[in-house]
Amino acid sequence: MEKVRLTEKELTAIKSVARQVFGEGVSVWIFGSRANLSSKGGDIDIYIELEEKPKDIDGYIKFLSRLKLLMEDQKIDLIVKEKECKEPICLEAKEKGVKRRYEKYYTEAQKHLDRLKFAFQALKDNGLFPLDSVKVERILQDYSLTAILDQIVYRYSKLQDILAKLIRSYLYLKGENVENLTMVDVFNSAEKFGIGINKEKWFELRELRNLLVHEYEDEKEKIAQTLNRIYQELDYLENLLKKLVI
Repeated sequence: MEKVRLTEKELTAIKSVARQVFGEGVSVWIFGSRANLSSKGGDIDIYIELEEKPKDIDGYIKFLSRLKLLMEDQKIDLIVKEKECKEPICLEAKEKGVKRRYEKYYTEAQKHLDRLKFAFQALKDNGLFPLDSVKVERILQDYSLTAILDQIVYRYSKLQDILAKLIRSYLYLKGENVENLTMVDVFNSAEKFGIGINKEKWFELRELRNLLVHEYEDEKEKIAQTLNRIYQELDYLENLLKKLVI
């Protein structure tokens, strides 16, 4: 439910009441005019997806009554369907919701990549790249330089995490049913779209993140090799993002 014309308080209320009434496994989507950032006003259209078809209208009534108490009786239109619903309204609501998420994930991925490139450039400007154990030792003795390494570790970890969500959203918008697939199956589906990533490459990128997160400061040569390898992947990651444009 990102990038919609609702306040953070309103979004929190919607998610909280949905979980209270329908359980923790509920999925919630905002669609209609409130999912259009260029529109003004409009009802709040909410699509709720459950594991099984609702047995009665009790949940429907409880959700609306509780939510309106929290949101000052705003006009709310609610649709509650089972996960396997293929009706046009189900597909439309979910697609618009996924599109908003895709846009958010893409923006975040680009931001993390840009910050990564900036951090590596900062190392170059200080005469510290490519890295080796001696340069890592020097960096770790200087707080301002250590902050650059911390930025690389943080941004790469966040980029790797957000790419998984971005690729899943991309495939959904391409018509693939990937909501409940494992990441291995997601990347099997991705291969036919020619975006240049498969499960082997994905796990390589993930292991680089794991090496960074679990590395100890006394293993300076391994730190240097890992960061050098991440730098080598920047062009690949930039090209991957270009191929994920819809």
